[in-house]
Amino acid sequence: MALPRGERQTNPVKSLAESLGIPCSIEFQSVSASHPKQKFEPLEHSVYVGRRFLGQYERIGKSKFAAFDANDRPLGRFNKLANAQKAFNRLATGSEQ
Repeated sequence: MALPRGERQTNPVKSLAESLGIPCSIEFQSVSASHPKQKFEPLEHSVYVGRRFLGQYERIGKSKFAAFDANDRPLGRFNKLANAQKAFNRLATGSEQ
């Protein structure tokens, strides 16, 4: 059962912007043909042990990660974040021996 429609409610942000003299052209997402919306949230993290920089990993797909050492050499591509983190564990333990 649908409720009867009354007066349209005003958006408080829009009315505040108009009262301040700011044109109300709020853009929630800018998606165009030249910049399509990504299907995953980009992620990039640096990995340290103490103060020593080991490298970084970044998300390159929905569930794909790439790991790089401190000199930006690739350590591999992984389907799970845990596997990318294990690569840094091997790098840290291998360089200490």
